Amino acid sequence: MSGVCFEVPPASRARIEGLTASIRAHFKIKTPFFPLLEVVELWLPLVWPEFGFSVGQYDDMGNDHGRTFPGQDHIQVRDDVYDNIRRNKGRDRFTLAHELGHLFLHNDPALARNIRRSVDIEPFRSSEWQANSFAGSLLMPLTYLQQAASLATVVEDCGVTLDAARVQVRGMKNARLLSNNNLE
Repeated sequence: MSGVCFEVPPASRARIEGLTASIRAHFKIKTPFFPLLEVVELWLPLVWPEFGFSVGQYDDMGNDHGRTFPGQDHIQVRDDVYDNIRRNKGRDRFTLAHELGHLFLHNDPALARNIRRSVDIEPFRSSEWQANSFAGSLLMPLTYLQQAASLATVVEDCGVTLDAARVQVRGMKNARLLSNNNLE
């Protein structure tokens, strides 16, 4: 992580995993693959009427692959990212899941006032670390990782990149939430 991020109230991997598990349970998602666009475009608006999702143009968004607007209950992804999500490209699926993490974990506009260099913030207080942890847990649920046969099956079954799978497994093992030795 480099650059700047927001210092937010602390959240552990276990707490974030619990939140993503409750989201999966609420929408009755029992498969390893999380249907991101279906949830964002169809299901979330039914249970969260204020929620908004839009696709922005590359010319307007530049290097921002996705944006979350705290207090406005809104997420935006760049048009090329959206197209890749429709094609189940792992990196872009992670981008949208990351933005959902910001929305669920950091939707208080007051948090946007506490900007700092990421190297000066403990990971569990970093908005970016928390959003990445949320994305990893949403896309690769712990219950699945506990019985997964290999990293390759995680990539295939969850629609993520190999790098994302490695980072998630390492993080869950470091937090002592996962002990599956098939995933090394």
